[in-house]
Amino acid sequence: MILTPIPSYQVDSVWDQAGPLIEASCRHSFGLETADNLRARVASGDGCVLVKVDEWEAALILERAGDRLHVVSMGGKNMVRRLDEVVDACWRIASHIGCKGISFRGRKAWARLMGKYGVKDTGDGLMEARR
Repeated sequence: MILTPIPSYQVDSVWDQAGPLIEASCRHSFGLETADNLRARVASGDGCVLVKVDEWEAALILERAGDRLHVVSMGGKNMVRRLDEVVDACWRIASHIGCKGISFRGRKAWARLMGKYGVKDTGDGLMEARR
């Protein structure tokens, strides 16, 4: 898995590739996020980073939230089958930037899938793991 962070000033030029992946993720978020809102957040350079996975097989939007790396959005092809790689990559990034945990927000199905990685539902829709 090759992760490529996209500088904020390049977000608009790659959104035709990233946008559909993020849009698909947002459709399942029950209105928590919209692709337009996320595009604006990553393009602003104010804390959120768009990350290309391989050759746009997937896209992640990440931000630091206190001592956690928070996955704001993730969408792509075969995400369930790639979870081992995605979670491992998130832990590597978290460790590199000095975070002690990772977190996600999502549906209960994601909480079940993420359980094997030590991710626990905090009860408010946030799923978190600590090391």
